[in-house]
Amino acid sequence: MSTKQRMLLFLLFLVLFFEGCATRYPLGLKEEQWQALRPPQQAEYFAKQYQIDEERRKRQEEYERQKEREEAEATRLEKERILQLYRNARYGDIIQVNISGGSIASNGERKDYEPLSFDLVRSERKRIPFYHHDKQITYSTDIWVAYDNNAFYFDVGDDQKYEYSTDKIVILDNGRWDEGKTYRPKTLDKTTDSQAQGYKGFYKI
Repeated sequence: MSTKQRMLLFLLFLVLFFEGCATRYPLGLKEEQWQALRPPQQAEYFAKQYQIDEERRKRQEEYERQKEREEAEATRLEKERILQLYRNARYGDIIQVNISGGSIASNGERKDYEPLSFDLVRSERKRIPFYHHDKQITYSTDIWVAYDNNAFYFDVGDDQKYEYSTDKIVILDNGRWDEGKTYRPKTLDKTTDSQAQGYKGFYKI
């Protein structure tokens, strides 16, 4: 079999392969334009379309890799920023938060959870796991919290502009975090991640 014959067989294979899986004609051709072409021409068009698709795929992969690198770098810089805030914190910059009681959402239902305690430095936003048990199996629900603008923010979601979101609980300190006070915030509606209900929060510098 000659080289030319092998090439024709390969091109015909491409035609059959793409006809079996493609839902559109290559290079934006309409059906009547496609039907007017001879098989070798159809194979050539498929080869060109394949090259275009491959180049597009490679560009998309490079874009995704670049995006991952940028996100990793942003995460690293944010961790370093928070670490420096803790290192240089002054009185009032760090609050201790204790949360207990009530329930939060889990698999479409509100569940009890283990009481928990965590620290937040001013301008920090982080994800806190709430653990709950069901038949000897431990589940967790991650809830984003933040401390900024002299306020504690609960269930702010993965949104860095949480100050402008209405789907959250905001508790102002009124300058008395150091005295410690227990709050019973409002119930959050079903559109939030936590759907928190009846929890108690205690805050102290």
